[in-house]
Amino acid sequence: MSIQILTPFLAAQIAAGEVVENAASAIKELVENSIDADSSTIKIQIANGGLNQITILDNGSGIAQDDIHSLFKRHATSKIQTEKDLENIISLGFRGEALHSLSSVSEIEIHTRAKNETTGTRLQGQKGSLVYWEPWMGNEGTIVSVTNLFSNLPARLKFMGSTRSMIGKIQSVVTPYAINYPEKDFLLESDGKTLLSSYGMNNHREVITALYGVKTAESLISIREYNELIDIEALVSPPSISRSNRKYINISINGRPVLNRNITHSITNAYRGFLPIGRYPVVSLSIKLPPKEIDANVHPAKTEVRIHKQNELLGIISNVIRAELIKTSSITNFVSGSIQKDISWPAENIALSSGKINDYEHISNSKSNEWTTHKFQIFSGIEDFSNENKILGQIWQSYILYNNEKELTLIDQHAAHERINYEKILQEQKDEINIQQGLLEPVIDSANEHIINLIRKNLENLSNYGWEVEIFGNSSYVIRSVPTIISGKNIDLVFREIIDVISENQKIPIIHEKLAATIACHSSIRAGQSMNHNEMNNLINDLAKCNAPETCPHGRPTILRIQSGDISKQFGRT
Repeated sequence: MSIQILTPFLAAQIAAGEVVENAASAIKELVENSIDADSSTIKIQIANGGLNQITILDNGSGIAQDDIHSLFKRHATSKIQTEKDLENIISLGFRGEALHSLSSVSEIEIHTRAKNETTGTRLQGQKGSLVYWEPWMGNEGTIVSVTNLFSNLPARLKFMGSTRSMIGKIQSVVTPYAINYPEKDFLLESDGKTLLSSYGMNNHREVITALYGVKTAESLISIREYNELIDIEALVSPPSISRSNRKYINISINGRPVLNRNITHSITNAYRGFLPIGRYPVVSLSIKLPPKEIDANVHPAKTEVRIHKQNELLGIISNVIRAELIKTSSITNFVSGSIQKDISWPAENIALSSGKINDYEHISNSKSNEWTTHKFQIFSGIEDFSNENKILGQIWQSYILYNNEKELTLIDQHAAHERINYEKILQEQKDEINIQQGLLEPVIDSANEHIINLIRKNLENLSNYGWEVEIFGNSSYVIRSVPTIISGKNIDLVFREIIDVISENQKIPIIHEKLAATIACHSSIRAGQSMNHNEMNNLINDLAKCNAPETCPHGRPTILRIQSGDISKQFGRT
């Protein structure tokens, strides 16, 4: 085949794939236009996950009649004019590609009226061009309607996923803007149902209350750090509040929500020792830098930015968050090096920390890692753990040491207890044993309408695992009963975790497994918690009775072994 020049429309369709990957990215571009237009109200309506229709309504500055003929041209923008402007970008949009790209993969209609103009314009764009326009008598602002997204690209439609997953992506895109711009009233509706509403209260904490609930918002710690070049403002969760994924970490630079692995790592690194592995904080981090210190022109989607002196910024973020956690946390064993006892031996003088309940005994009655040049071996097969004299002790208040003639065994107390509780919960559910306990003081919390609808649809699933929940209207719920195994725990936070599990899974069997695993996690003894000899012995014996003692419900190993021969080699004895 000979080399040919692509037609302008085909080239536009190819280029549009970088800007408009799915409905969520289309909404991102349009929302940024509304923010740049200084809108105070931004309403987003979608149908069928955004594929059938996307409508964005705002009360911003509108589009002047003199500009409508340039609207769908590629690289047509009012944000920058010269090369030097790229060094001083203060707007969210600047590439001039969004409307051109959208009109190449959909049908688009715009109603707009600029401020200080008495007449507006209704216009239509298709195949990257303006195809129709006429006068329009409407309010100041802009309404953008996108229909039949990717209808002319059937290959792209095949990879869009389910409607539910598309809605989830759209929520993930809109949420950071609602948090970063608390002065603006964001409303997201799907097929007539409200998914998100921020109310424009001009208060970060109030917006987070509307999105994540009262309990989470009230617990967040305020942080502020600034100098002549950097201004950092954040709301971060205490160690008592965590999530199973990173989607609750929102980062913005100069008002632009960004995805930056290095910044995310600096945040999670600040929580090292405060949160178990696989748990992540709730964080809203706003960074302000001189525009010349960042490069937002890295990718057409504008979700990545390059930062001058990034390492310095990362150090500041990690240090200020960690310093605040140390100052406010009541947990000191793993902070600032003040570990009271690295190793506890099974002797008469072992005792639990002052004021702590004997958690394990209370509940039970109701790739390989490298070790110098050798390796730990992940436990396989059931061993005879009945000889309690083989228990050597507990190290770092996290691992139980156990030995026999041929090997030294390390047991992760939290992972092991998770496995025990997980199998116990599944068996109780199978046997229809009453696992519910009423609360003397019901827990009341608020949530957005999307979360309320999720709870309403899953009341039976929740009841099967001991949760009695009642819905009040479209914004609040009350928990009246909980699984017996987690009574006394931080119930509202555990329930939020349960809802996250439900929102991320569609199939009932998967939901049941995830529910059991989540409840097991929250009802198990934690790393950093002392255990006496009897507790360690009970845990080991219960683990040996499990059907799959090798791993916790999340797939992490419960037991690692070091062969005596490997230890001898390290000492040069063999």
